[in-house]
Amino acid sequence: MNFFSLKKAIFLGCFIFFTFLFYSCSNIPEITDGGYRFAYVIGDTAANTVSLCKVDSGTGALSGCATTASGFNGALSIAISNGYAYVTNISGNTVSLCKVDSGTGAFSGCATTASGFNGPEGIAIFNGYAYVTNIGGNTVSLCKVDSGTGALSGCTITGSGFNGPAGIAISNGFVYVTNNNVSTVSLCNMDSNTGALSGCTTITPSGISNPVDIATANGFAYMTMNGKNVGFCKIDSSTGQFSNCVIKAVGSNGHDGIAVANGFLYLTERSNAVILCNLESVTGALSNCATTTAPTPYPFTARIAIF
Repeated sequence: MNFFSLKKAIFLGCFIFFTFLFYSCSNIPEITDGGYRFAYVIGDTAANTVSLCKVDSGTGALSGCATTASGFNGALSIAISNGYAYVTNISGNTVSLCKVDSGTGAFSGCATTASGFNGPEGIAIFNGYAYVTNIGGNTVSLCKVDSGTGALSGCTITGSGFNGPAGIAISNGFVYVTNNNVSTVSLCNMDSNTGALSGCTTITPSGISNPVDIATANGFAYMTMNGKNVGFCKIDSSTGQFSNCVIKAVGSNGHDGIAVANGFLYLTERSNAVILCNLESVTGALSNCATTTAPTPYPFTARIAIF
């Protein structure tokens, strides 16, 4: 190879390299707002709004809360999955589907995606299926989730033995449903292929009274009750059963929604506030609980989801 051929080869190689570098860097997902995630807080069922807040990934604190969607019909619970938000409408017996902007977290295009429920309250999305608790019918609905559009279809009743089913959580192949009419939690097996619930049994956690919402993390289940107490129990990884339940009074008012993310626990308080607690990963204990924000102009906050 002569000098001019070598020079040409080097030039071509540099061109290809920097072209690749440019396009590679331009396709790196943008990290916005200093690593914030998002919190979605539903106002009361009369407000029919969802507030969007930024979540500080270091402190867990919420900030910049503002309404991102409205016009629901008795909005109560919310779940986020695969770029979509699902909101239960307890007054309309429907579930609304909204598109979630991956950069800003904002909702758009909210519309009814499924109907025919009976007092839909809690909702969870897992493995291509949606689970909706029907507190009015003492049932749980199972719906197929379209992987492309997020739409729900083919909703049928699954599982049995519920009594005022309110909150729902899924952990390690088990489904937990709080029974608000009584002081129990239903534990169900979940078929990994069909999503169907079976073998539902009743857990009576010590000290838990009329549980409302439920979340799981680090082998623990956390539950809100009708008052200001929060209960947390150890989960047996093989059987799904609860043990060593602890009751802790948090705040000064009753709680409704509960969510866990990034080592923090969030509680919606019925005085229009969200309480933030630190979580101890080994013992499951809550500490340093304090109000982090008042996300809506309404006197009541319902459920919360962190994304």
